[in-house]
Amino acid sequence: MSCPVPPEGAAGPWVIGADARSVDLGGSTWGAGRSTCTERGVGVWRWDPLPRFGLHPSRSAENWTAGQQPALRLRAVVTLPWAGAGAGALEITKPRRVQLERQLPYGVLAGAVTMLSRRRGAEPRTAVWERTPSGNSARGAGCTCTIPSPGGGPAMRAAAMLALPTTTNSTVVACAEVLVEDPAAWAR
Repeated sequence: MSCPVPPEGAAGPWVIGADARSVDLGGSTWGAGRSTCTERGVGVWRWDPLPRFGLHPSRSAENWTAGQQPALRLRAVVTLPWAGAGAGALEITKPRRVQLERQLPYGVLAGAVTMLSRRRGAEPRTAVWERTPSGNSARGAGCTCTIPSPGGGPAMRAAAMLALPTTTNSTVVACAEVLVEDPAAWAR
């Protein structure tokens, strides 16, 4: 249940004005949010989550790690609540997947891989992003980019993953990560 949060400095009883366009909410299992009037005079309100940053991982933090050896991993996970009956109708269409795959080599994550490699003295080729062997469906997407070691194995890897809501999880989860797979090779 979400409850209205009085504005800062409000003392005593507080009333939401009839002309209010938004109200901050608290007490929800989804965390802090804001209810915003989307249509003036009609009374249609939409709940929007307020972004939170923290070092306490959500239950989605370990997604996409099965079978991986421990490695130096820098990971950013975004978990967005998705309410409504339409969650099952969401899908990653072929045109959107192609668009994602075309944009990855030019994105911030690819730039971070290049920058980290150059700081170690390497001049990596243009990053080649490939679909992961699993997790690519109408409900999820995953791509990786590998910087090889001199011996041919992976020295560093970057990954971008997305998962849409399921019957057991009502969130959209996006993840971007950089993994140092072979610290010795990456140091060379």
